[in-house]
Amino acid sequence: RSVIGTHCYPKLGMPEFDIARNVLLLIYAQTLGWIGLFFAPLLPAIQIITFFITFHVKKVSLMMNCQPPRMAWQASHMTTIFISLLFFPAFIGVLCLIGVTVWKLRPSMFCGPFRGLTIAYSSVSHFINERMTRLEWLSWVYKNMLRSPLFYFILSIIVFAFIY
Repeated sequence: RSVIGTHCYPKLGMPEFDIARNVLLLIYAQTLGWIGLFFAPLLPAIQIITFFITFHVKKVSLMMNCQPPRMAWQASHMTTIFISLLFFPAFIGVLCLIGVTVWKLRPSMFCGPFRGLTIAYSSVSHFINERMTRLEWLSWVYKNMLRSPLFYFILSIIVFAFIY
């Protein structure tokens, strides 16, 4: 559009860099990274490389092809409420998806780190019961606290009170 705006149709002008759109794309990419973390543990490394390349490509494109926005981007546009409205639903959605995957879905019987188990979470139970015989306090914490629905209910109330 820069070439068209400067040479062919000067009334159109050079494009403006859309900060809000790029912030939304960044949050979307981060959410996809969170979802994929359980399924592909090397995804954060790939995401860091991708973000690094994307940042520098957009920086060069911004310097060469875009004009400054007509209205200055004020800090009041990007308030904490806006970020929290984008961040928390994405984070809670990812936690729900990973939770269902870990506690409800049956893993593959023939491949993967959880093969042969009924659910992926049973690997934690197996590790605590089989490998941690010397640390009896850890086994007690797992059996009496982490497997108790009351513990998660109280933890949820504390988290919701903190968020509110």
